[in-house]
Amino acid sequence: MLDRQDNLLFDATFTGRNGCAEIVARIGTQVLDIDTLDLGKSNARNRFAKRLHEKCPAVGIDAVERQLLQIADEHRKEPAPAGAGDGEEISPASVKRPELLYSEDVAAITVPVVQLVAGSPRPRWRMYLHWGDGRRECIDPRDRIDIAAGSTLWLHPQLAEPTLSMANSLCRWSEASRRRWLDGDVDPELPCRLFVHLCENIAHLLEFPAHDAAGTTATLALWVMLTYLYPAWPAVPYVHVSGTKESGKTRLFEVLRKCVFRPMASSNITGPALFRTLHSQGGTVLFDEAERLKQKQDPDVAATLSILLAGYKAGGQAIRLEPVGDTYQPVCFDVYGPKATACIVGLPPELLSRCITIGMLRAPKDSPKPRRTIGSAPHAWADIRDELHVMAIDHFQAWPRLARRSDVCPEMSGREYERWQPLLAIARWLDDAGMRGLHKRVEQFAVELIDDAIDEGVPDMEAALLQAFFGLVTSGTYLKASEILDDAKRSDPRLESWSPRGVSTSLKKYSFKTSKTNRGRVYRAVPEDIERIKQNYGLEHP
Repeated sequence: MLDRQDNLLFDATFTGRNGCAEIVARIGTQVLDIDTLDLGKSNARNRFAKRLHEKCPAVGIDAVERQLLQIADEHRKEPAPAGAGDGEEISPASVKRPELLYSEDVAAITVPVVQLVAGSPRPRWRMYLHWGDGRRECIDPRDRIDIAAGSTLWLHPQLAEPTLSMANSLCRWSEASRRRWLDGDVDPELPCRLFVHLCENIAHLLEFPAHDAAGTTATLALWVMLTYLYPAWPAVPYVHVSGTKESGKTRLFEVLRKCVFRPMASSNITGPALFRTLHSQGGTVLFDEAERLKQKQDPDVAATLSILLAGYKAGGQAIRLEPVGDTYQPVCFDVYGPKATACIVGLPPELLSRCITIGMLRAPKDSPKPRRTIGSAPHAWADIRDELHVMAIDHFQAWPRLARRSDVCPEMSGREYERWQPLLAIARWLDDAGMRGLHKRVEQFAVELIDDAIDEGVPDMEAALLQAFFGLVTSGTYLKASEILDDAKRSDPRLESWSPRGVSTSLKKYSFKTSKTNRGRVYRAVPEDIERIKQNYGLEHP
């Protein structure tokens, strides 16, 4: 044990986040302790000083705290770099998140690892890079990656030091697999084999409607793959799992938790916890029991819903006022990424429009699937996670190109195209790699789901109202809302409770408005308007 305080030195490396710094305490060349401290907090300084005192009784606790305070004061007094606030402008496209990064020149995946430092476990981040020329390397995270002469990718946000619990939950790429990858182990058949493994495990454990079980299984497997690739796309589809009680929704989430990228599973996470966690570490949100999202009068629910709505597209942010000194300033939190929800009663329409809906059915009593244990083969799930990481970084140059492909979708418009293009692009890529027929199968499943959504998009009574309206205005008659209602009641008696004002409100949703005439306000419609509504909502008219 050391018994002298001679030459006690502190090496401080500030992380750029408030007063946090990595402190290395040493006497000469012998390291006494290493820790990351918030030097502005007295309890953090005191704990560190006490540890040093235990290792070297000659070290005074008060003396150590004074030195740490002096280091913090000197850091605060450091002048800003020359030209701060007036620097060179860069393209926002050159700013990337550090946990998953894909470009034409380089890919990076950052994982937390645990190493022994001075005899104690210490978590830290490691970044694995794959370059366009084939080079593979493992480095400490940094704030920039120089990719070519004059070209730089900037990494933001800077990663906070991981905790042991964070390393346990986020390190889902095994050390053995990382070593093999660094050694150049390449398997050209990995993507197809991985897709088959995913489908087999999903189908082994979950019961889907028989008529579209293959399409559902393939779609879920592709979505799992997308959770490792999504930064290459401008929008990421959500998955919504619907079904009655005990239909397997939570069980599906348990399966997804085994394999998606950095799962964040919760049924009661608050809005602030959600946007702060997504901003700091990224990942896949698994939001079970999402019925509460319809309680928009609850401020926390409203905040959570706004985050989910914003996180559908790249650049989606939650903006909050954060304390800075004696005032508040707006701070942006990045919330973009894949998310899945599950509930019985359905989602708010604006969130549902961002989702691919997966229907679940209660398994038959003689089905063995509900009795199969999801965690009975942990090595199989670990192998799948390893394969997902390797696939993502090995084939990184394919992802930006796939994100630009518009020929992989059938005729889809707007949000439908955004939801299905990523999955259909990956399906086409796998199809070309040997999974023949996969793209066609998923495309057919997509078209069926879109058709179902169209059928469900117009309530029955509104459909009857529109049918009556189409028939009457096609005959060339200009009609009042009351006259349309009288005709519609003949085909659907449930409309007896409606009023002309209700008719006007409903027709306005479909962009049908009245014109002022000597008969009062009447409806007119041209054939093009009727055809548009018919096609968009799957309606027929005489």
